[in-house]
Amino acid sequence: MSSFFARFKRRSWLGYLLLGLLAGGVAVFLGLAVIGFPDFLTRWILSGVNSGDFYIQVHNVNLDLGGGVKARNVSVYRKGIPGPPFLEARECRVLFHLLDLPRAGRSRVKELRVYDGVLRPLWNATGAGEGAASDEPRKTSAPREVDLDVALFNFDVLGVWVEQVKAAVQVDSGGVYCSRLSGKVGREMHSGLIDGTLALRREGKLTGRLATSFDPRALIPVCKMFYPEAVGMLDRFSFPTTPPRMDFTFEAGLRPALSVTVKGRAQASNYAYRGAVIGYASMSGEYVFGGGTNRMNLDPFSLTMDGRQARGQVDFDFIAGVADFQVRSEIDLASVLRLVGLREYLMSPWHFEEGTRLVAKGRVGYSHPEVSRIEAMVEGEKISYKGISCNNYSFDYKNQGYVHALSDFRGHIGGGSLSGAAVLMADPSGTNWTVDLKTEVINADTDELLKLVSTNLGWRMGGKIFGSLEIDGLGAVPVGQGQFTIRNTRVFKSPLGAGLLTGLGGISRELDLSNIPAEAHFTFELKHNRISSQDVSVELGGVGILAQGSCGLNGTLDWILKPVFMKNNRATGKMDVSALFLLKPDGYVLTGSLEKPEWRPAPTIRKTDR
Repeated sequence: MSSFFARFKRRSWLGYLLLGLLAGGVAVFLGLAVIGFPDFLTRWILSGVNSGDFYIQVHNVNLDLGGGVKARNVSVYRKGIPGPPFLEARECRVLFHLLDLPRAGRSRVKELRVYDGVLRPLWNATGAGEGAASDEPRKTSAPREVDLDVALFNFDVLGVWVEQVKAAVQVDSGGVYCSRLSGKVGREMHSGLIDGTLALRREGKLTGRLATSFDPRALIPVCKMFYPEAVGMLDRFSFPTTPPRMDFTFEAGLRPALSVTVKGRAQASNYAYRGAVIGYASMSGEYVFGGGTNRMNLDPFSLTMDGRQARGQVDFDFIAGVADFQVRSEIDLASVLRLVGLREYLMSPWHFEEGTRLVAKGRVGYSHPEVSRIEAMVEGEKISYKGISCNNYSFDYKNQGYVHALSDFRGHIGGGSLSGAAVLMADPSGTNWTVDLKTEVINADTDELLKLVSTNLGWRMGGKIFGSLEIDGLGAVPVGQGQFTIRNTRVFKSPLGAGLLTGLGGISRELDLSNIPAEAHFTFELKHNRISSQDVSVELGGVGILAQGSCGLNGTLDWILKPVFMKNNRATGKMDVSALFLLKPDGYVLTGSLEKPEWRPAPTIRKTDR
């Protein structure tokens, strides 16, 4: 009996001991999970990790109940490279293989999750920042083979916000390889998805393939770091609704200097470039940076705006600030000019309707306009300037630097035809323009051209106009000359004729001069911002008006007019101006402005050229 109790006591104490050990183990386990590892154990763990190419600092390490460890306030440095940490994070979780042990030589780490931090993957790879590392190769320990899943959450990577990125990472003697790469980058309206693969080889070459759908403006921080001039290019874009989709491969050399080659294709819809709204765009291209080269070639590209399309190819040389192109377009000309960067204020009075057919090639110097060389053939259905419309127009265009030449212009205006040519020259600032303009108008509606002078409906008086115009030096001091004939017009229906009509009312109360069709002839000169003529003659029935004077480009008037009776020359069948007598010996003076003319009898008579 005594032996039985002895055995029972030994078993009870053994159970208590085992229970105590178990409780102690649980307590230690919970302590490691809640309070964290003691400092000596943390130092022992890090001593093994820090024997490689990296040096890691942590605030404390806890046991992770998911099967690993969890560290807070983590900083990772690359040995031999001065500067800030390669990685800083609020928290890092390392999960291990517990049941399925990896084969010998490989890491026991299964998954790495990092939260809330900063990643500087290229720090000093190109000498960026302070204390650039030497280009001489540095001896490093042989890397341990790694095969694990890595996930970053809420990270700043080279200034680009990464909400989440995951990848399967493999490390061996050749470098670092990322497969199944996916994530979300950018903030708010600039955010979008990425998907692809990545490889960073130990010799400093980065390669991979990416499919993205985020706003490229999210990359502005990276551009500011490596190529600030690209920021201006990105600022020209706006993607208010849908980010562009890009699928491309890339290859980058990180040492001794950064070089990048990107090949792929892109698609975008409902976005704007330089304020021009583009419905859809598709392009394939290549971008090369490094070794004194910074070029992007888009071949082919296709744009759709308001249902009309442009196709072609363009090669941008960002260092030289030029673009060589070939294009066929049916997009309205104003949008085309805005896309290539022509100053918008030059086009503000113009409206291009019904699309424009354009075939063009050449070079645009968007940073250096003096090197521009462009040839184009243009035709369209309708173009208007300050309310004057020209239909079915066509012209040839050539550009050399600051000189723009339009030749063989043809179109229909006001039921008649318009033809001519022009050469426009600008100073380097683009604010002062001169022009050499020659144009001819045949059988056009007078009222259509009067829109250049006034929007007052009182100026509508009918008739057809024939003539030619030459202007030189439009800009600071325009100079020009021309001659015109106006037929079948009711001149006394205009505001200018009302005052004279009152003065002539005593000639014949039964004669309604406002409804008598007239024919007018005149030549003029444009000098010092005034249009002057000495031989204006208006014939309406047996009454004529002879006038001389000037009109300012601002609408001011200074004229003397003489009403006369005229007789028919039997030899020519026309009114003979050389045989006339004055109806009013003193004539009339016309002053004021086109909108508010002022009439009064002339105090004296100047000799009239005959």
